[in-house]
Amino acid sequence: MQVYTDILVAPVQALLAGFHGGAVHQAGPIYPDFDTPSPARHWRAEVPVDVCPRPPAEGASVDRLEGEALWGGCLVNHFGHFLAEFVHRLLPAAQARPELPILYVTRPGQAAQPLPGFIQAVFAYLGVAERVRVLDRPTRVDRLWVAPQAERLGGSPPAADYLAVLATCQARLPAAPPGDVLFVSRAGVGEGLVGEGLLERYFETLGAQVYRPELHPLPAQLATYLAHAQLVFTEGSALHGLQLLGRLPGEVTVLSRRPGRFGQAFLASRVAALHHVPLAGPAVHGRAAAGRSANWVGLVYLDTAPLAALARRLFPAQAPERLAQALSELQDRLAAEEAPATLAYLRSHRGQPLWQDRGAVLRDLAGTGRLSWPARLQASAALAGLERVPTLSLSGALPPVAALCESTPSAAWLALLGQVADGVPDPGLWTVAEALGRAGGVLGPDWVHSDVLTGALLGSLAAADGAMQEVVLSRPEPWRDPAAAADAMPVIQRLVLLRLACPARFRYRTKLRLDAAGWQALRRAPLPVWQRCVLAWFHLLLEGRWPVRSPEPWARALRALADPGAPPRGAGEEADPWAELQRRLAAWLQSDRPEAQARVARWLARRAHPAASSFSDEGAGQGSPSKGSGTG
Repeated sequence: MQVYTDILVAPVQALLAGFHGGAVHQAGPIYPDFDTPSPARHWRAEVPVDVCPRPPAEGASVDRLEGEALWGGCLVNHFGHFLAEFVHRLLPAAQARPELPILYVTRPGQAAQPLPGFIQAVFAYLGVAERVRVLDRPTRVDRLWVAPQAERLGGSPPAADYLAVLATCQARLPAAPPGDVLFVSRAGVGEGLVGEGLLERYFETLGAQVYRPELHPLPAQLATYLAHAQLVFTEGSALHGLQLLGRLPGEVTVLSRRPGRFGQAFLASRVAALHHVPLAGPAVHGRAAAGRSANWVGLVYLDTAPLAALARRLFPAQAPERLAQALSELQDRLAAEEAPATLAYLRSHRGQPLWQDRGAVLRDLAGTGRLSWPARLQASAALAGLERVPTLSLSGALPPVAALCESTPSAAWLALLGQVADGVPDPGLWTVAEALGRAGGVLGPDWVHSDVLTGALLGSLAAADGAMQEVVLSRPEPWRDPAAAADAMPVIQRLVLLRLACPARFRYRTKLRLDAAGWQALRRAPLPVWQRCVLAWFHLLLEGRWPVRSPEPWARALRALADPGAPPRGAGEEADPWAELQRRLAAWLQSDRPEAQARVARWLARRAHPAASSFSDEGAGQGSPSKGSGTG
């Protein structure tokens, strides 16, 4: 230990504020050698991270503590950080000088407030509750003894002698009933992992005991951990509770919700075996200073695939069929919960500092691939402060996106969607590279730069009154030259989607009509099969041969084209042909199915022949999709 004489100890001035651009630690002793990396300073990993506290102003009153004392650290009302950073000077110092008080500091004016219950429990468990003294004013101490941190956040594993000292504390714990698998859940206190409550149900179904530690006194928590052969923790603060124990006879599995091996340094030397199972799928984070991703707060979607191997290891007596059924049920429930959980999270965090960059959040949501575009529209409305997606009116000219102001909720919502459109691709569906145009400017160029904006039109047109929207395609080159169409493919996909989703609301007009030579060029174009499919459908649309009255024949044709081996289904078995058609087209727009190459080539060959019959939704012509031939 180091000793400092006549040293000034400052109350907390800043603590754990590094996420927001502040100091991680600005509190406690003002060491005369603060510019050196002394062990007395506050360390994380292999570097000191504290900032020298500001001394009191000249003439300000300073308290005096006569005699000697030990330095403990800072009080922080955060279970994980307190146990990881502010208890590991205690035992070495308290055992070396058992007669001295232990000093902790808090913010000014808070010394008289009761300590949080978990801090009181930690002091009692370590046997120092009667020795702790809390300071909230600048205080000059005659002699202050400072022990180094026996464990550091992110640092090296603890020494064996320190673990042995902790083991003497755990020997005083009451015995708990023995058990096999214990799932330690954070569903009651944590947030951000979508479907964490469903993990409880999953493990309980397989035979694990589900344990919420916040519902139990600290000694009971620690005794329960010691009594189980297998501990499964979702990554979080509860894991730091194990730092109060010296040795655990069981194995620990960490369900990781972030990249990396959380707890590797402080857990591996304490447990019989340590496992990490990466459950982190795509994530949406807040934004800290300068647009930096705040990866400590946000939504994480589960990747459930690694659970299969984990279940086989934890529950070897369960039949493989039972394990597979439990995982399938979990995946089904997660699929149903992801959108509602996302919306609830966004509404609860709306307006908070880390969630001010709403455009970035919406782009991140699109990038996860977990939400359909209607759900993303609802998310955009939630971020804009709306309870539901507003209805747009296309009865008059709309202003450019850049001219929108947040004067009304609907305008604020559209301005938010415009941020997503501002030069940033939306990978969830397709990004438009070219704009639609219309006389009068109802659909101006900047209104369809983003899937989200197009989705806004689609989502509101169904509820809005208005006449058919005629879109004039003023530049026919991409439609005429299939090779040049590759660059225009995003807008072509968008036109197909708009027409498909709202067949009674959109009509396209162009001077182009493909002749047999044009169809031959399309057949020979060096494009992926799915792009040629889209171009073929699009040209049929331009020629007015797009079925409006009944999509059922087209749904059957798309099914046969996408799944050649699937048995045909009759009209009576088609629950929702319109939804089936949209689903099949969406799948084709995002995939390249080589096994369908021959089918597409044969169909294009027939279309390229001057004598080829026309397509119609009545199925009169050669290769008609209503015949269910699979060549349409």
